[in-house]
Amino acid sequence: MGRTKEFRLFVTNGIYSVGCNGQTLFFYKYDEEVKRIKDLIYVNFLALSPDNDTLGIKSCDGRLAFYSLSQQKLIKKFRFSKIDHAQDGNCLFLPNGDFANIESIDSEFTQYISFYSANEFSLIKRFPEQFENVHYYFIEYDKESDACFLHGYDRHDDNFKHGYFVGKLLNNKLDKCYITEHESEFYWKYLNFPNFRSEEYLCNPKHSLATLYRYYKESKS
Repeated sequence: MGRTKEFRLFVTNGIYSVGCNGQTLFFYKYDEEVKRIKDLIYVNFLALSPDNDTLGIKSCDGRLAFYSLSQQKLIKKFRFSKIDHAQDGNCLFLPNGDFANIESIDSEFTQYISFYSANEFSLIKRFPEQFENVHYYFIEYDKESDACFLHGYDRHDDNFKHGYFVGKLLNNKLDKCYITEHESEFYWKYLNFPNFRSEEYLCNPKHSLATLYRYYKESKS
């Protein structure tokens, strides 16, 4: 019997697939269920590696786990933060197999982008190197520019939202372009809820963060 369940989170490499609705991971081979694993609770992001065999999983309670799809086997699991809430930033694999994750480290107001090595998934570095009062919503990789792009907002000492931006992260420096709150709201909803559509938003949902960044850079030049 083929796959009949609907999942909030789902990834596939064409042969093996994984679906999850929060806790249990359902592994499939050609739509036939082969295994169930329940290692994490509150899973909110899945990511597939460039070789299409390693699955990265992030949970709201500050944990990461990595599995082999072909073997349905745990590679590594660890807690990246003791903050068990506010871990709502996404994660992704880079083309070289390294893994990037938006993390709230000491509190929900101390956010960093952490980079982990391919295969071993040990911490390589964090951005920024020193604390900056910034909240990151989303990270994307852009093949054309071979760089990561971030979406978020600045905070002041009052910890309120003060400036929405998309930024290009290259050589551990972030070049920001500020966008409107309306555009930020659209991208936050679109990136977190892929089925989100609204005619009231003029932004093209096919536009990546890199495209939005280039548009604002060109408009200022």
